[in-house]
Amino acid sequence: MDKLTKKRFKKILAQESAKVIVSQGIENFSDAKNKAAKNLNIENLGCLPSNYEIEKSLKEHYQLFLPATHADYIKLMRETAIEIMNLFIDFQAYVVGPVVSGTASSSSSINIHLGSEDVNDVTQILDKNQIKYKFFDKKIKFNKKVNKVFYGLSLLYRTMVVEIVIFNYRDIKQCPLSRIDGKPIKRLKINSLKKLL
Repeated sequence: MDKLTKKRFKKILAQESAKVIVSQGIENFSDAKNKAAKNLNIENLGCLPSNYEIEKSLKEHYQLFLPATHADYIKLMRETAIEIMNLFIDFQAYVVGPVVSGTASSSSSINIHLGSEDVNDVTQILDKNQIKYKFFDKKIKFNKKVNKVFYGLSLLYRTMVVEIVIFNYRDIKQCPLSRIDGKPIKRLKINSLKKLL
């Protein structure tokens, strides 16, 4: 297969992956691209798109097919993230992930990173506000060699799933790497997020 044909297949697969993500609520890009390749019967051609190419196609898909409703949903998710971040104003709160990039869907969670040396300081605020939560562990990649596991809290807030990852004060200063492109993730403090509304 020549380079041009391979490039075209990658583009088609990225577009089909975006369609799968939107229509079936699949959040994992790897699962979406494999399902897209199977849908198009081109699984064994060795031309799967990168996660970055899928994210780009996902943005294009939303702009083409769901511009108004998707923009409204992203705005609602960002407003909800601001409410959560206000609860944790003293915890170096950042919002990350699809809410920042604008690729969130109705099955996406709002991802918040907090800095605290004591998980109980975070859970006390949730308890005080009568917000139920569940613990989970989250593996975060800081560079090619360093992965660390942090406590996470999953909760439902105003009908939206929020996932909070709690870093210590040293690690919150470092920007983790993105699963999409391997570069430092884009993360926003509350004032920067407000500017996107």
